[in-house]
Amino acid sequence: MLKLTMLIISIVAALSFANASPLSFKAIITENDSAEVLKLIDRVCADSWCSGDYDYKFSTFSCNDSSAACILTFKIIDRDAKPGEVNSKNKRCIFNGITSSEMIFHENKLDEEFYDKLNYCVSDRESRF
Repeated sequence: MLKLTMLIISIVAALSFANASPLSFKAIITENDSAEVLKLIDRVCADSWCSGDYDYKFSTFSCNDSSAACILTFKIIDRDAKPGEVNSKNKRCIFNGITSSEMIFHENKLDEEFYDKLNYCVSDRESRF
């Protein structure tokens, strides 16, 4: 009976480790980090995209630890829309291969490579408005 119990415990432990992703043990970013990233994106927006024909409302930034991807959701708002016209559209950017917060931001600045991906995505979404 003891051998059977030990065998069952070993199988359960092996199965639980087999399903665990190495990234799931360390969160990519915290909720506070997400809020900080949104603030940094808003700050960058003032100097780039937000000075044109459209306004932007960045709403969420979240990362999935197991897929190493982050998603930014936002709204593009047409400042010149006439009454009755659709003046905003919901958009999102997906950033794959993100395995740490340092790949997103550090020292209160967006990482340069992350910024390049962000700039490309936001500009692309604007061109499809």
